[in-house]
Amino acid sequence: MEYRKVTSEQLNRARNADIIEFLQSYMGFEFKPSGKYYQCKQHNIEI
Repeated sequence: MEYRKVTSEQLNRARNADIIEFLQSYMGFEFKPSGKYYQCKQHNIEI
């Protein structure tokens, strides 16, 4: 396995990423709020 050095900027970007926004923008998924979670309309799963 090859290891890569990750910069502190990359770590901060990953920690602050909005996964719901990413999945909507880049993957085309739609989500609806379900209590304190979100439910994926296409897959009917909660994250």
